[in-house]
Amino acid sequence: MSPNSFAEQFADVVIRTTATQAASAFVKRRERTAAKNATFTSHMRERRAGASAAPRAIEPSTPQCIETSLPEPDPRLARTAEEFVSKMRQLKAYTGMTLRGAEGRAGHHGELPKSTLSDALRKKSLPKPLLLRHFLQACGLTDDQIAVWESARRRIAVEEVS
Repeated sequence: MSPNSFAEQFADVVIRTTATQAASAFVKRRERTAAKNATFTSHMRERRAGASAAPRAIEPSTPQCIETSLPEPDPRLARTAEEFVSKMRQLKAYTGMTLRGAEGRAGHHGELPKSTLSDALRKKSLPKPLLLRHFLQACGLTDDQIAVWESARRRIAVEEVS
């Protein structure tokens, strides 16, 4: 078959053009992927460096949240599981912690996927003790503050059973 006819020449040009465009698209895609990977790698390095820092204790006089009119939540005031979870949400707002931030800060304390935390903060039942501890550590509470929260959780769990 000789490439003399117009249709054959046109088909040959289309094939070469399509192959060139495909190769060009492949190169561009590879460059975009490399750029994304470089950004992701630098982000992960920063995140790991930040995760090694010790969690900060909450100072009642200087809340870390944007909304400075929020009082520090007191878990001892909660009487039901629903109220306790509400206090957890208030603590999250008080500290200015995001779900992704909690996930990253809890990395050196244990597993705290943001989806698991999101589910726990939406439920009306008490969170598991380990999840509560990881959440409180991610929020930057001291061991004494964590003990108060865990004590309140145990009290509510006992009251709900009896």
